[in-house]
Amino acid sequence: NLLKVVRANGKKAGLIENPLDKLDYCIGKNVKSIRMKKSLLVKDLAERTGLSASLISQIENGKNAASMLTLYKIARVLEVELSDLTHGI
Repeated sequence: NLLKVVRANGKKAGLIENPLDKLDYCIGKNVKSIRMKKSLLVKDLAERTGLSASLISQIENGKNAASMLTLYKIARVLEVELSDLTHGI
């Protein structure tokens, strides 16, 4: 449990140890930022993509590695390119 807490707090502070975690974190941060700029709620994005709100939330929080198909659905609804979701990686 202590390791989970340390990793979670490290993630929040931007101290990420695993490159794949950074990938998930950056994509999630970008998805959330773009979604908020478009004034969409998580549930709105979920409904429009056909994905669950829980999955969208997990992606935005870097807790789920989204598949390419999932990222494509999100990008299409947000009207951005896939590269916009991976910006900063």
